Amino acid sequence: MTDLEPRQLLWIAAAAFLLLAVVAAFANHRLKRRRGIDRPGLVPWLGIEFFAFFLAILAGALALNIR
Repeated sequence: MTDLEPRQLLWIAAAAFLLLAVVAAFANHRLKRRRGIDRPGLVPWLGIEFFAFFLAILAGALALNIR
C-alpha cells in the first residue's frame, strides 16, 4: 500500500466528517419525530451535526491550501 499525501488524507477526513454530519442530521430528524415526546434523547445530534459540518469545511479548506 502506498503512502497517502496530506492533501488526500484531508479530503478523506472531510468526506468522513460530511458523512457524520448527514447521519447526525438524519438521527436528529428521527429524534424530533419520535412517538414518546416526553422521553429525552441521550445524544445531542444537532451539536454533533454542526461540529462535524464545521470540521468537514475546515478539512476541505486545508486540503485546498496544501501544495
